Amino acid sequence: MKFNSIRRSTRFVLGTAALALSLAGCGDDDGQTNAPPVDQPTYDLNAAYGGLTATDEQPAFGDPTLAAMEEDEAPVSDPINDQVGEIGRGRATYAFTAIWGKLQEPERNDSGQLGDEDGDATDWTGKIELSSGAVHVRRTIAFERRDFLRPRRDRSLLEWVSFTGERYDGLRLSIMAAEGDSAGTGTLTFETPAFSRTFTMAELADLDLLIDVDLNGNQLRLRSVATRPNETVRGLVIGRWHQSPDSEVGNFGGRWIAPDGAALGHVQGIFGLNDAGERVFHGKWINRGGRFEGFVSGTWAVSEGHGVAGESGTLDGKIFGGQEQTPTELGKLQGQWVKGENGRGMFDGVWCLGCP
Repeated sequence: MKFNSIRRSTRFVLGTAALALSLAGCGDDDGQTNAPPVDQPTYDLNAAYGGLTATDEQPAFGDPTLAAMEEDEAPVSDPINDQVGEIGRGRATYAFTAIWGKLQEPERNDSGQLGDEDGDATDWTGKIELSSGAVHVRRTIAFERRDFLRPRRDRSLLEWVSFTGERYDGLRLSIMAAEGDSAGTGTLTFETPAFSRTFTMAELADLDLLIDVDLNGNQLRLRSVATRPNETVRGLVIGRWHQSPDSEVGNFGGRWIAPDGAALGHVQGIFGLNDAGERVFHGKWINRGGRFEGFVSGTWAVSEGHGVAGESGTLDGKIFGGQEQTPTELGKLQGQWVKGENGRGMFDGVWCLGCP
């Protein structure tokens, strides 16, 4: 990524094409935007909403790496899913995400695509088993030719084979308590060679864990939130969190998704220190067609100590809609980030609209 510093390294022009290459950047809801190509956004860490404007953008901000992230996640066709059914009333249900390996946005080719990994690998072959209820498999994350789900024989059990080298794999699931169990009284056991633990269903309502599993930089990310039928006001974000070792400012960009992983749009922005020395981030949220949906602004923090992969920390922000001169607070965005010594990392989090 190349930034042109204008004022004390806190005002920048972000070129999406340069971003994509150096780090591998008005329509209907899902169609292409009718807006003409837009100028590259100018960011100012000292300005409200980073100096961004409430204008439409090219889909995925014209960044092939952001567009290609959608292809990293593959929907799963599984007969057991048909038996489980969709989220229903009368049972507690949770959107559960597990990501394991080297938690940094992987290198991509000029088209934003990933290749298969070869060489030494860490074995993450494992299972998730419920004491009662059902596992609905939504998507695999970055699975390659040597990774697969084992044929299922029980709705409460999911088994997989996974190996990672310098990248990560993962799963998006809906965890459903037994029919009629609205309180979620069962348990979930996550088991791999590197890490195993049993969680209560109550813990899955708001689970947010980052676990160092060895001294080689491998980590496990577990996130779970309670969901409701036809959820439209809560979802997830996931993407890259990058900062070159010699730069004062980093950038983030990723996918804005529903609780089941369905694509809703993209978010892109920068983070760093403003003139007051505050750790701030600012970004812009668009739908899949490029239509402006809102701004995201807040603060980021660094966790005490360093994990096996480098630095990690948290995000705490708000979502704003409307014009930049008369914004309306829409909701919140909270999450975690990790970053290796090479400056490459990833972030993920939860967004909500209308939340207190």
